[in-house]
Amino acid sequence: MHIGVLEDDIEQQALYKLWLGSAQHTCGCYDSVKTFTAALQRERFDLLLLDWVLPESSGEAALKWVRENMGWDIPVIFVTSRDTERDVVTGLNAGADDYLTKPVRVMELLARINTLSRRVQVQQS
Repeated sequence: MHIGVLEDDIEQQALYKLWLGSAQHTCGCYDSVKTFTAALQRERFDLLLLDWVLPESSGEAALKWVRENMGWDIPVIFVTSRDTERDVVTGLNAGADDYLTKPVRVMELLARINTLSRRVQVQQS
């Protein structure tokens, strides 16, 4: 899978590249909603990972843009430090397909990516 990552922390981006690469995925990492949405207009991703807390905007704004401009076919996982029940519900109700809190457990992240990947493959059949 080719995965789009919205994450402003450079060290976390490096971890995503390592983890996703070890599972035979490729990724493009972006540190702002502006660069992320620009990439979405020129590049095709199979799944998106979004941080919620960003310096100039939010993952929630990015998710809104994705759903309005790309529809509901692309799976989206929030990966964020926001961990209250209200945050999780807000993210899911906003259109995320899954929600993980930081610190990320790599095996769980990869399992959730694989789960969403199976669902997308069935829908495309």
